Amino acid sequence: MDPKRDAVILYENITKLLITLCTGAIALFPTFLNLAFSSRPLKGISNKCTLLIALLCFLLSIISGILTLQTIAGSLTDEKYTIYRKATRIASLVQNISFLLGMAGYTLFVFINI
Repeated sequence: MDPKRDAVILYENITKLLITLCTGAIALFPTFLNLAFSSRPLKGISNKCTLLIALLCFLLSIISGILTLQTIAGSLTDEKYTIYRKATRIASLVQNISFLLGMAGYTLFVFINI
């Protein structure tokens, strides 16, 4: 077993996991809004902005996760396994930060509206 190859596979799996979590969070928003706020509509610009920012962060995380997977695929030439390309690290950093910001916005939105 090649440890560099295993590192690339683990990196890909973590990236795919974050993409899946972001997609699920985006799919959960309309369901959550319909169930929790059917009796009282959303009021206030802070509620709408918090929700919009969280959704945009999740979308950015999905897009940068796809870009991360593409940069990993581009580095697999000649059986050279590496996750240390600058483009891979930047795309992955954007994905992780935007995921964390999206979760923070989502959590803030829930706490504001409970």
